Amino acid sequence: MVFLLLFALGTFPVLTLHSWATKRHRLDAERTFDHTVSALATGLAESGARFLEDRRRMLDLVRLDLERDPDWSADRLAPRLEAQVLSTASFTALELTHVDGRPIAGAVAGGLKGERPLRTPDTTAFWSSLDRTGTFAWSQVVPVPGTDRSQVLVALPVHSPEGHTDGVLVGGVEVAGLAREVRSAVPDGDTRVVVVDHGGRVVVDSAGALELQETADHGFGASCPPSSATVRDEHGAALRAACVQVPVGTQLWAVWVSGTHAVVEARSASARASTRLALGGNLILLGLISLAVAMRLRSHLEQFRASVDQLGEGSLDVPIPTSTPFTPREIRDFRDATRRMLERFEAADLRSKKLVAEVATANQQLRPLAEAWAHLGEAIEILDADGRILFANPACVEALGPEACETGRASAVLEGDVGVRIADAVARRKSWTGEVEVDGPQGRRLHAVTVSPVYGDAGLERMIVIRWDLTDQRTAESMAAHSERLASVGTLAAGMAHEIYNPLTYVLLNLEVLRVAPELVADPDLVRAVEESLDGVGQIQRLVQELLLLSRDRPRSGVGESRQVVPVRQIVDSAVTLAQARVRDLAEVKVQIDGDPHMRVRVSEATQVLVNLLINAGLASPPGPHRSEVRVTARREGTGDAEMVVIDVRDSGVGMTPEELHQAFLPFYTTREVGQGTGLGLAVARGIVDAHGGTLSAQSAKGVGSVFTVRLPASQRPQVLRPQFRPAERLRLLLVDDDKRVVESIARALSDHECTVAIGGFEGLDRLEEQTFDAVLSDVMMPDLNGPSLFEEVSARWPELVPRFAFVTGAPRGSTVARAVEQTGCRVFHKPVRRGELDTWLQGLDLGRPRASDSA
Repeated sequence: MVFLLLFALGTFPVLTLHSWATKRHRLDAERTFDHTVSALATGLAESGARFLEDRRRMLDLVRLDLERDPDWSADRLAPRLEAQVLSTASFTALELTHVDGRPIAGAVAGGLKGERPLRTPDTTAFWSSLDRTGTFAWSQVVPVPGTDRSQVLVALPVHSPEGHTDGVLVGGVEVAGLAREVRSAVPDGDTRVVVVDHGGRVVVDSAGALELQETADHGFGASCPPSSATVRDEHGAALRAACVQVPVGTQLWAVWVSGTHAVVEARSASARASTRLALGGNLILLGLISLAVAMRLRSHLEQFRASVDQLGEGSLDVPIPTSTPFTPREIRDFRDATRRMLERFEAADLRSKKLVAEVATANQQLRPLAEAWAHLGEAIEILDADGRILFANPACVEALGPEACETGRASAVLEGDVGVRIADAVARRKSWTGEVEVDGPQGRRLHAVTVSPVYGDAGLERMIVIRWDLTDQRTAESMAAHSERLASVGTLAAGMAHEIYNPLTYVLLNLEVLRVAPELVADPDLVRAVEESLDGVGQIQRLVQELLLLSRDRPRSGVGESRQVVPVRQIVDSAVTLAQARVRDLAEVKVQIDGDPHMRVRVSEATQVLVNLLINAGLASPPGPHRSEVRVTARREGTGDAEMVVIDVRDSGVGMTPEELHQAFLPFYTTREVGQGTGLGLAVARGIVDAHGGTLSAQSAKGVGSVFTVRLPASQRPQVLRPQFRPAERLRLLLVDDDKRVVESIARALSDHECTVAIGGFEGLDRLEEQTFDAVLSDVMMPDLNGPSLFEEVSARWPELVPRFAFVTGAPRGSTVARAVEQTGCRVFHKPVRRGELDTWLQGLDLGRPRASDSA
């Protein structure tokens, strides 16, 4: 009776709970529905914004192409705009106009030939926004003339290289693509999505009933309420809706997601039914259990209450009540089990006290080892026999990342071919040591790895993996090897240049003599042949000079080539010449330099940077029968001390992903196949640019191409003072060289003067003792008596000739030999020397006596 009374009294709170749960379920259903539609509205808003922004960026690419092309004739631009419309299904039309709206050229989709769907009467605010912002503008949704489709217009100002707005590019973006994305995201037929532009027109309706209608006939407005609200559709039916504003250009559109109240009611009813069923079942089960326990254990449990209280206080000296013949069998079994439990508790208490003491001792002994483990600089993993991680020290987590060092995870070192080799070594009870590349929090790094197996009586028990980071060491070694190779190339190139310049000198001088010979001038074919030969000699000279320039050695002390103020065009032309051999079959290099910018750089280093970028751009060309284009542009930016020279190397190759672009300047990182690149080129190039106080950056997209931008401080163009010389008179000249053909060709070129030839330095001294000379021109490197030694003898014995002593040498500019002779203060001519250079030197000599022109 007591149980039944309590059960009846418990009915009242159960009914109260049911009523509260019913209201709660409805609120939860409404809240869940609101959250769902709000999340859907937010997602659709972001998706729509991306859709329209992607089309604006596509139009921006067309604008950039127009800005690079100064020819805006309609015949030239119309096919290009039409190709853009045909290749991009989202554009209804493209049109380039003057700032005042006069059309220049345009293209429309296939079904709109002869129409101009972009200049509609509804776009007044659109053009006002473009004029006000000066960047770009979006119109409200307008119909496409002559069709049942709709579009949104976007306009971009087109600037000239000087920054003036020369025109406006307008594109029509068809809204059908946005409608397809919206309808594909609607989860079911109970949910409706309506997109409204800033002017109140319905852009997209998933129900397909309200496209291009104003807001007067329905509740979907152009602005959003602060929270979820109830709106009425075009039929007057109440809908529960959420709204999110999405920016489109300088306006805000509204994305409405709504559902009927029946959906909320259905979800609430389902939850209420589940609650009623659960409460009823629980109530019945509780009643049955309560009745069984009350009838069976009421009297016997009282006997154990005191004993349980003592156990709760931690006392093991607990008296167990004795059983009587009237005690139920279950209670007797419970008492026996309790007695046995107490015995085990006493034994466990003794073992626990002993174990606590042992753990305290072990902790005290292991504390120094734990501190050393935490502070080890090498990354260490301890693996079980299956290769799963048991422990990883903090250095390992820092090198590989927390996820790769999780306990129980298979170690990354056992993956791939390296894992097969490690497994083979461990099976033979041997340690394995090797190098692996790792992609971790610090980017791609090179690790030296040692894996040592630990065997016990049962076989393999543990594996210990130790890692050392070799990236910085290998980078330094590779850069040192690179410098050594450049030094070797420079030495070889200098020797080759000396051997090439000697024959090139007499070939050049003889050709110059032939060019003015009377019998040659009468034959045009011979004149043309000589001119072509002179051009060929000049090309050989430039190629040798560029080779010497690129391979010039820089001592490890840091004292090397000094910085010079040079025109950017000189650096670019040199780099293009040197890179042609690698990229000629892959890409066509085009150069555009605005103005005549100059900069102060180490010429060989700056040339090396551009050669590297040009070769990379050529190798990035996609495979195919046609060559791609590599464009090099240079310009000035900024004013005053902040003025910079900006050089862009742009290709239309395969491009890079954001992950590849993020690692492009890291040492040893390369996307080329094995054996086609070291991964050091861009790292070395950035180091050179940074040392000059500039920056090297890159932009790239997969399938589009890459742009590498070099920014270096600009310098003013140096002033060149041209001396005014008096006409030369016939002079007595001594020409000294160990190569007979070189010295005879110089004498032939200077036939207007009285020239005496000496083969070698000692023969030159003999001629000086025999007669008087007005000037001496001597080679530097001769086997018997070299040029500097001859100059020392002249300085001691004929000091009046010191101001009129000059050297001619085949050593490259900036070399040790060239610097040594320049320290004498004498004029230095570099082979192959031209006749004009020698005539200019002779005209400027001070002979210390009246000239023929002066006496006249």
